[in-house]
Amino acid sequence: MPSFGFEFPADAFTIPDPDVAAPVASENNVFTIPTADVVTPAADKSVAADVGSSVIPMVTRPEIVDRPEFRYFEKYGKGEDRNASQRAALLGDVLQQFTDYPAEALVSVEAFASTIANEFADVLEQYDIIQGYSIDGFIPFINGFKNYTCYEHGTLREVPFEKSYNGILCSASYKNAAFSFVTNSDVLPSVQRLKLERERTVYLPHAFDDEKISTFRAGLKLPKRDSRVTTFFSPTRHHWHAAPASMQKGNDLFLRAAAQVAQTDRDFRIILVEWGVDVHRSKDLILELGIKDMVSWIPSLNKAELRQLYCASDVVVDQFRIPAIGGVTFEAMALGRRVITNLDETQSAEFFGAAPPCLAADSVETCTARILEVLSDPLDDNRRGDAARLWFEKCHSAQRVVALQLAAYQTICAA
Repeated sequence: MPSFGFEFPADAFTIPDPDVAAPVASENNVFTIPTADVVTPAADKSVAADVGSSVIPMVTRPEIVDRPEFRYFEKYGKGEDRNASQRAALLGDVLQQFTDYPAEALVSVEAFASTIANEFADVLEQYDIIQGYSIDGFIPFINGFKNYTCYEHGTLREVPFEKSYNGILCSASYKNAAFSFVTNSDVLPSVQRLKLERERTVYLPHAFDDEKISTFRAGLKLPKRDSRVTTFFSPTRHHWHAAPASMQKGNDLFLRAAAQVAQTDRDFRIILVEWGVDVHRSKDLILELGIKDMVSWIPSLNKAELRQLYCASDVVVDQFRIPAIGGVTFEAMALGRRVITNLDETQSAEFFGAAPPCLAADSVETCTARILEVLSDPLDDNRRGDAARLWFEKCHSAQRVVALQLAAYQTICAA
């Protein structure tokens, strides 16, 4: 381990042949690990009982165990499991709530609690605040800790309502968290369905360093725009046909709308990024629609190139499936760009405090209307881009994100 100035010796551990019984001098020099396929709750209080009884013995030499890098085991990996009774009680309560779920899901939850989550108990008690991303809040919850938060990043769309192992872990952890950080406005119906208490739910915009955007924008020099040709830039992944539906972006809706507008002799250009599982389908659709001459394909860009093209374009086109803003939209808005994307304005207003001034669209018809709206104001005399940047500074800045999290953390510490 580099921090101690030396490497692990090649013979630090000796793993015996599973077909040959290996002599063990004493229980103190044996660590056990569960097999991957079989987990059976242990009945005794031996070291094996902490991780399950179906184990492979791992023999260590005493002089190795005594070295600095193994003192973790001495402090946390041995001794009485003080959380065992509390964990068993919590686990019983949880499983009782899901008796109509498949038996294998209940068995998996029990195994996770007794062979994985239990290993964190002694470590987590050293912390004032524990943050579990996705469904990992179940680990502090099942060990009896109340000072934990759950951080949702799309997690609540479908997972908590699955009759599965993940569904149990997800719903149990969020319902019992001190705070749940919800980072997607489109999951607010899930928050209501789970009956998460509003005072313990924080509507938290995605973390984003807006200082870098401000610095980039201040140093960028762009040529004067030509009002005769309007450019639509869509950096979004091409995924509109292949499963799963939850990953789809609806790129085809915009392309079909563009074809309709092109029939009115409007002059505009479309820039697409060549990535995603449905790129070939998008190219075929463009040929079918007869708009190949309007479309340019470019390879994937690094962040600086991407931001420069945001600013060089008249409007940024995102996605049309999920009614919430994602990374493309809020970064483009931070740069003062107009954005066409799917958006539930009511949900967004509740989530952010004010609906983002995007050009909302979720169908061929609404995409067509938004394209025409941009073409009628090619130089953005209505200052929609400026409105987007001001909204971002007020509702989505790093300062606001940090303030919302700190308020929750301070409440936990005060308790």
